[in-house]
Amino acid sequence: MKRYKAVVFDLYGTLADIHTDEHRLSLWREMAAFSAKQGAACVPSVLRRRYEEITAREFETAKQAAGPGACPEIDLFPVFRELLGLGADEEAVRAAAWRFRTLSVTHLRAYTGAGELLRSLREDGRRVILLTNAQRCFTAPELKKLGLWNAFDGVYISSD
Repeated sequence: MKRYKAVVFDLYGTLADIHTDEHRLSLWREMAAFSAKQGAACVPSVLRRRYEEITAREFETAKQAAGPGACPEIDLFPVFRELLGLGADEEAVRAAAWRFRTLSVTHLRAYTGAGELLRSLREDGRRVILLTNAQRCFTAPELKKLGLWNAFDGVYISSD
């Protein structure tokens, strides 16, 4: 049997079970309240519409840059920066992105045995790589929350 030197995993749907709901009114109410505390007061429906407009614009820009047939991943960090105001500092933007994510996640857990599998592969001398189509501003804290942050030799995230 061939012995592989490295094993590559995706995160969501492979090592972790997740469900998000970005359409709940309660999420947008909470985000509007959070934004107001950051000095960017906005009603929930306007905040949601702005979020959707900015993400659509960023996606179109990324698609044009990537070329025909591409389906690029955008980085949501600049989206949250624009929602808070272009002068928002990095800490406030990171807090807004993480608040959005925690409000939108309805279910998150590592699949049974995922951590043990990753540890055993590394103990067996294999490199364990995470390659995922996700947002760094969401994925890094979720890996820590799931206890998987130190389980990888390399982490590659599409938003990067």
